[in-house]
Amino acid sequence: MKNITVIKKIALFVLTVLVIILATLLMNSQQQNKKYETYVSQEIVRTISDSITHLINAEKSVVKPFQNNQISIYEANLLSSSMYEFTRSIERLNNIAETVEGKNPVSSPMSLKAVEYHRYINQQILRTEIYYNDLRPTNNKALSLDSKEMEQLSQMKLDIEAWAAIFKTYFPVDEQGLTQEFMNNNEANFVKQETWKSFYRDIQTWNDI
Repeated sequence: MKNITVIKKIALFVLTVLVIILATLLMNSQQQNKKYETYVSQEIVRTISDSITHLINAEKSVVKPFQNNQISIYEANLLSSSMYEFTRSIERLNNIAETVEGKNPVSSPMSLKAVEYHRYINQQILRTEIYYNDLRPTNNKALSLDSKEMEQLSQMKLDIEAWAAIFKTYFPVDEQGLTQEFMNNNEANFVKQETWKSFYRDIQTWNDI
């Protein structure tokens, strides 16, 4: 009987240790998952903020040519750069979303159209190489635009407004961009929110048809 009692005590001790180990492992796993969720949410919110900033800059620049069929070299460079950086932001969101879902990232029609606009401005208006923009604000020489260029800029303006409308549907935006209050309140768990899923679906399914 004494031996049986000792065995029971040992078994209880071992079971207790195992429970503690499993509980510790579970807690560590939950903490790691929470940290990952926070990291991904921060990346998403910050990239959305960047996207909105690029769209604000693009909206301001793309209206200038419609005043007198001219655009300054600086404004053309700013518009082109905004389209390129917007493309990069959308692709960043796409990569994050597809990584979380465990799928291969696919370029969205929105990002493809934005980089197409960047190339058009550089090649047809600025007559320079792609992926380069001179953002010195003193470069104010005016470039005259012909009817075909104005037609292209008109379509660009419509698309930029459509993209901005999608962002403004889901996020509070002021003159500076995404509000700081939204960023502070959503950086911890945004990846789990339905707003993120719906927004991502909308930017992936946009098309220019």
